[in-house]
Amino acid sequence: MKLKALTTALVAILLFASCTDEEVAPTQNVIEFTDLKIGNYWVYDWFEIDPDGTESSLNKRDSLYIEKDTTILNRTYLIRSGTFLGTKTRELLYDSANAIFIYPSRQVLFTLDESVKTTVNHGPQNNPIAYSTYSLDLNETTIVVPAGEFECLNYGGLTKSLEADYPYGTRINSNLYSNGTGLILMKTQFYSSPNDLEMRLVKSGKI
Repeated sequence: MKLKALTTALVAILLFASCTDEEVAPTQNVIEFTDLKIGNYWVYDWFEIDPDGTESSLNKRDSLYIEKDTTILNRTYLIRSGTFLGTKTRELLYDSANAIFIYPSRQVLFTLDESVKTTVNHGPQNNPIAYSTYSLDLNETTIVVPAGEFECLNYGGLTKSLEADYPYGTRINSNLYSNGTGLILMKTQFYSSPNDLEMRLVKSGKI
């Protein structure tokens, strides 16, 4: 179903966030910043927030970890395995020009380069029903999740429907990363629902 396929593509999270006026000049390597290293793991809980701000637990706990690396055509990839909304996932990740890409789609997972702007279409390839645009916000954001309080950079953006009668307007997506910890909070939506979904870090570490 096209609605279900959209879930993993519409990604982001915004939680108890307060922006500062200070812009961060990211000079660190993107692998170091996102902490994407073999043996590292992250555990997340999911929440649903309605348009009035009322939230409820989805009673879903996901975990992701960097399993190992592999080489394909002289390029080294990290293998990230685990679950997303309870569904098993396994992705090949690589860094290039200070950005993390998913192989083979070349979709950007995160970047420290504010000049990187990406557009992702959702739905059938020849007839998309929505699209998302992403870019890096260099303003640090303070995020509070079960794992603690973190200063984050957001590789986020907007999702807009191509259907004239879509009732929920423009959706906000966020991918909030903290230097040396990785993904702290993600915000996404089901296309057919007005509610937001938030994936919040519970704990992280090394296996």
